Amino acid sequence: MLEVLTDPNGFFKKRSDQKVEFKTPLIIIAILAIISAASAFIIAQGVMGALPEEAAAFAGIGAAIGAIVAFFVAFVMWVIYSGIFYLISMVFNGEGDFKKVLEFVSYGFIPSIASSLIGTYFTTRVYSNIDWSTQDPQLLQEALLSDPSLQISGIIGILFLL
Repeated sequence: MLEVLTDPNGFFKKRSDQKVEFKTPLIIIAILAIISAASAFIIAQGVMGALPEEAAAFAGIGAAIGAIVAFFVAFVMWVIYSGIFYLISMVFNGEGDFKKVLEFVSYGFIPSIASSLIGTYFTTRVYSNIDWSTQDPQLLQEALLSDPSLQISGIIGILFLL
């Protein structure tokens, strides 16, 4: 599995001759989906501290719904990205099966797993350092934007994306 990151050309050359296998791609996307759901829930929990007590009771439901949506969005994005790559290959008279594209695109999400873990860690740090009793949105925004952890998380996310 590490070969996909260290020697992608060799990895995909070997995989292109093999039968389509969805076990590993589904595991990759499921891991990303779980991390995305956890991250969405953590962010929602942090924001709930800024809400009035009356709204906080309903915010728990919103946090759960946000986590569920984030989980399924990972799978939807996998299919959308695969569809885009498939359409682009059709424009250039590419040959191949959409299932193979789905399989190969899933491996591209491996760096996103590491990025999401790091991003979730830094997001948790940022949200735990904020005084949510402040009701002034301007002060909350300044607190969020001034924390270097958020900037570090963004830079790391861009590096992993590249």
